[in-house]
Amino acid sequence: MLYASFKWPAAEVLTRLVRGAQAGKTIEIERLLQALRPGLFAFYQHRLSADAAEDLTQLALIRITGAVARIDPVRADSYISTVARNVLRSNYRTVLRDRAREVDECASEEPADPTTTDARIEYADLVRAIHRTCLTKIQPGLREVAIGLLEGESTNQIAAKLQISPITVRTRLMRVRAILRRELRAYAEPDVIGGHQV
Repeated sequence: MLYASFKWPAAEVLTRLVRGAQAGKTIEIERLLQALRPGLFAFYQHRLSADAAEDLTQLALIRITGAVARIDPVRADSYISTVARNVLRSNYRTVLRDRAREVDECASEEPADPTTTDARIEYADLVRAIHRTCLTKIQPGLREVAIGLLEGESTNQIAAKLQISPITVRTRLMRVRAILRRELRAYAEPDVIGGHQV
């Protein structure tokens, strides 16, 4: 699972760490940054070299440190995830711009389309957020229906597997979708979290 593979702190842990950091004590800010470092580094190293991943990790941590006072502790996970994605996007655009300058006018190869890169990043992060939401925000009973939905099962297949009626499945799916809509609002406008531009 993506959520586990990047060793990202649980949402409630991040909330506590951000609240501590907002108290202004250096040691609390250090705790927050130390908790974020492994997940950020793994996120970047999955896509880039170790040196580049380290550079982007440092850049993301600097941005997060500068924004600590503005972060809504309850939505810290979404905010920090958005910072991480934006740093990666900026890096891709810089690399593509540098490559484009180096390409001879006669070269037939075009630099990669940054839109495709952005879409891939958004999709991976959205999958991670959906998995996390299913594990932490959706209660048992609804969770099994959500997993069936994510696995592409039909209403009748989910009903047969859980030994409940298709009407019950449809009702639960409505509740699951409402929870996912609420929890994944940040992904509708990925550059704005809690009213703040990232």
